[in-house]
Amino acid sequence: MAVKQEGNDDASQIVDSLKDLFSKPSLRYNQFLKKQLDQEDDFGGSISAKKLLKYKSISTHTSKEGEVIKAAKTLPDLLVVVDDKEISLKKPMKKSELDDNIPLSLCLSNLPVKDENYAVSDSDLKSLFKKYGKVTHVQFKLKIQSNDDEDDDDDEDTNKNRQKQKMNKIPSGECVIEFETAEEMTKAA
Repeated sequence: MAVKQEGNDDASQIVDSLKDLFSKPSLRYNQFLKKQLDQEDDFGGSISAKKLLKYKSISTHTSKEGEVIKAAKTLPDLLVVVDDKEISLKKPMKKSELDDNIPLSLCLSNLPVKDENYAVSDSDLKSLFKKYGKVTHVQFKLKIQSNDDEDDDDDEDTNKNRQKQKMNKIPSGECVIEFETAEEMTKAA
């Protein structure tokens, strides 16, 4: 089925989400996507549209794999669609590029937190820092909230506790902002 007519805005949001997910800054931080795309010396593998639907930034706009594939096909300079099911980077990121962002990154602390959520969004921070240059990525840090009453008596309880801990990630009040150039990061610092 075609992308929703009422909201071609949904189609453009899916395209924007794919651009962001497959960007180098995002790949540096996104462990799940790195694992899916991982090959011997680069990130040249592919990921199914079905798995991409697990990302809230995409599932908010569609629940259909075909719409994800259609959006990916509009990005021929960035993505390759394989068998109308899988998506991969046209030019894979080399593993040696993973640390290229360090001179571009600024760490922020003491970010406001309200009700176990950040009180600022990535768009708030991008807007605040745009006077220094182009912000290519914002990565909020989370920490696992400790559960003091855990009982590790048997394997089933241990697995339940691990799942519970995974669900109890809360903001640490820190984030990393990545700029397009080192000069821009230096101006912001």
